[in-house]
Amino acid sequence: MLRGEPRDYLPRLPAAADALAVIEVADSSLEIDRTRKLALRARAGIEQYLIVNLRDHSVEVHEAPAPGAERYDRVTVLGPGDVLSLRTDAEHTLTIEVSRILP
Repeated sequence: MLRGEPRDYLPRLPAAADALAVIEVADSSLEIDRTRKLALRARAGIEQYLIVNLRDHSVEVHEAPAPGAERYDRVTVLGPGDVLSLRTDAEHTLTIEVSRILP
């Protein structure tokens, strides 16, 4: 999920600072998503990193990248009965039932 409008990226490719959230869907890649990719996202300052965990039927929400570290300070695991909130900008939040995301 990127900040701004698609036309904002006509003259350039988006950078990490443009990302509001990165969403991974993981089954066989779960360990890589939780380790290597998570560290890259945190180091880049991505505010929200979500892993749709198909193995455990959950959504892992990683927020607040630790400054200078390859980890996030807040991790929440949501199940089918929970509601996911994604910040779309400073003033707006998108909410969706986790059961609508999971197969």
